[in-house]
Amino acid sequence: MTEVRGDILMECGHTNNGGYTMKPTPKTRGNGEDEGGAKLGDPICVICIGLDPGATKVAATKPDLSGRVAICSSCGKCQQPSAWKLPFFEHRGPGSIWAATHCRYCGGTDTEWHRRGRYAPHPGTGAEGSVVPWDSSRCINLEFTPKEGLDHDYYYCGCRGWN
Repeated sequence: MTEVRGDILMECGHTNNGGYTMKPTPKTRGNGEDEGGAKLGDPICVICIGLDPGATKVAATKPDLSGRVAICSSCGKCQQPSAWKLPFFEHRGPGSIWAATHCRYCGGTDTEWHRRGRYAPHPGTGAEGSVVPWDSSRCINLEFTPKEGLDHDYYYCGCRGWN
């Protein structure tokens, strides 16, 4: 089994924060391997498991984090130098999975993501914090244009507890 080190970048964009533990069922091929090829003990992202197929796949490359800062995604107050081992770390800089899948103009996620039934927030639609289906007519550019990335990354500092 793979050790849960927390410094392995998954294709969903987060670092691994768990190990695959699904028991063999008819959905898993009967040998402890799921349909995506994940095996018991493999690194996974527990945030995205079941939502994003990249949650069970290790990313091919990891970008350099030199000079970057990570901010707590929950309280927004805690800051540390970006590091792959930070809890629930997500790189959001240039070339990140997050930047490549979010529209620069409307904030919607790419059309492939939406074909899979995902949603994203859109400024000026619904209640604050609500989510609506991505609609190209809401985008001033009328087509998906990826973001350039943020100047900071995200992690969880523990401000709301660990349970």
